[in-house]
Amino acid sequence: MMAQQIGHDENGALLPGWKVVEREDGGYFLSPPETPIAVLTPEQARARRSRNIAIAVILFAMVALFFAMTIVRLGGHAMDRI
Repeated sequence: MMAQQIGHDENGALLPGWKVVEREDGGYFLSPPETPIAVLTPEQARARRSRNIAIAVILFAMVALFFAMTIVRLGGHAMDRI
């Protein structure tokens, strides 16, 4: 039994949307179908921006917390090793 090739149906025919593209070195490769790009409404764009800002704030807070915890754990003995 032969494995099905990517971009081909069970009979070996090229699936719709797939393209055979020639490389500069003379070889070929299969290009998958292009996926349509979603266009966001202004409300969706604002929601995405708000989520991104919230994630950035949380990430910054975690970095600051870990930094502060490290400084507290090292305490006054941080320079004793040098």
